[in-house]
Amino acid sequence: MPYLKPATLEEAVALSQDLRPEDEAEIRAMSGHEPVVSLTHGVQFSDLPTTIMDEDGSVLGMFGAVSMGNQPRIGAVWMLCSPKILKYRRRFAKESRQWIEAMHQRYDLLWNVVDERNTVHIRWLEWCGFTFINRHEALGVAQVPFLEFVRVTSATFDWADAQEVKTGGKNTNDV
Repeated sequence: MPYLKPATLEEAVALSQDLRPEDEAEIRAMSGHEPVVSLTHGVQFSDLPTTIMDEDGSVLGMFGAVSMGNQPRIGAVWMLCSPKILKYRRRFAKESRQWIEAMHQRYDLLWNVVDERNTVHIRWLEWCGFTFINRHEALGVAQVPFLEFVRVTSATFDWADAQEVKTGGKNTNDV
């Protein structure tokens, strides 16, 4: 049975060689980086990077969240998986909601974007209670559509501060 553990750089390298094709395409479309670069950055910069391991020692996936600038209660959440995760799809779906709730102990708002072509991740995000708030027609190095999503847990969350972090203080019409 799969289990969770703190992520390592070695596991990031292993997963980078066995990513779902949609996850690899999303990395390349957004950053243009090799998957190993994005995964190692995720491990290095996330507050609690986590690996989903199979009992045979193979990496099924990784996830985490990176604090957003001067707003430490806002996290850029991410997850990348191997096709092997499908072997455990029901358990993964059920437990991933718990993982998101655990992240909300650290972050009032979880946020990021997803490649519009990554339909499996879009369905998973909906399942986990994320809301899609914007469609970016041409984002990333590939200039393809990405969907922006959020999940908020705190009634005291300051949306004005979140908007300033997201836009870098720019007028949102310029983003």
